[in-house]
Amino acid sequence: MKFLTALFVVALLTGCDGQSARPSLPQSVTERRARGASGSNGDLLYVPLGFHLSIYSYPDLKRIRVVDLWPLALGLWTSSDPKTGDVCFDNYAEVLIFKHGATSPYVTIAQPPSAETIDCALDPATNDLAITYSVAGSNDNWVAVYKSPYNGSPKAYSDPGMAYMQFAGYDADGDLFIDGESSPSGCECLVDELAKGSGKLIELQKNEALAPVGPLSWDGQYMTMTVENVIDRFTVSGSTVTVVGKTSYNDVTSGDSFAFQGSTAIGRVLYKGADRKLRHIGFWQYPNGQNPFKIIDVFRTKKDLDWAVGIPAISVAPSEK
Repeated sequence: MKFLTALFVVALLTGCDGQSARPSLPQSVTERRARGASGSNGDLLYVPLGFHLSIYSYPDLKRIRVVDLWPLALGLWTSSDPKTGDVCFDNYAEVLIFKHGATSPYVTIAQPPSAETIDCALDPATNDLAITYSVAGSNDNWVAVYKSPYNGSPKAYSDPGMAYMQFAGYDADGDLFIDGESSPSGCECLVDELAKGSGKLIELQKNEALAPVGPLSWDGQYMTMTVENVIDRFTVSGSTVTVVGKTSYNDVTSGDSFAFQGSTAIGRVLYKGADRKLRHIGFWQYPNGQNPFKIIDVFRTKKDLDWAVGIPAISVAPSEK
């Protein structure tokens, strides 16, 4: 089962008979001057809404601003750096990076020709950026790591045993974890690690308790993998993966992921309202799970351009040193 939720029009991988040459990786990025949001000194909650971005103060959840980004579309998957407050959005065509409090991206990285961006992750140790790529119709896939400030050539890493690379996430030490599938038509979960300072992806021991493939995040103590409404917490020792806890959450949008802030998990709530036009963000006790203790409505446009809500992201106020 492919665990990939399309935000707009996404070409799914259909097989691995053909072998495509790897496209050239982007060696430059588009940089823009980021516009600031008023009242952006504290922690913020970024909620991507397709062509709009809704920004809330956190934890009081006062809406600061709704930004119209048309024709720029924000993606479903997000990542944030807990030190700088930077947030990245992946829309399956390019990766956009916002500074804390900004209402427009200051960096845009376009995908290579014939490839599709799948996920992005920011390294809390260095603010480096990892992007996973796949090429439709082949099993050619890799993760590219851009050194901050992303104006040089990235380093690419691949695993021949991983036919379909999907999600990426860093732990607090800067170790990068990648998951994917061993076959384009199968759902066997594989987890790779690019340890900090290493030049090679290492395939970790398969663990049947950790299944199937899902978004990867650091919750402040453990690496997590989210599969539908279940969060798996796991540790890695050498090449051994150990699942240390599982938590089920009610009312979560299928195939969702979470942002973590202390003892709170933040994610999308199942569609509510007439014609499923209302969208909501929920807040759950973490890692206790069960029902959300708070639900808020998020912005909808009258023209109904924003049919999907992306994963929310916490942007912490960078420390002033």
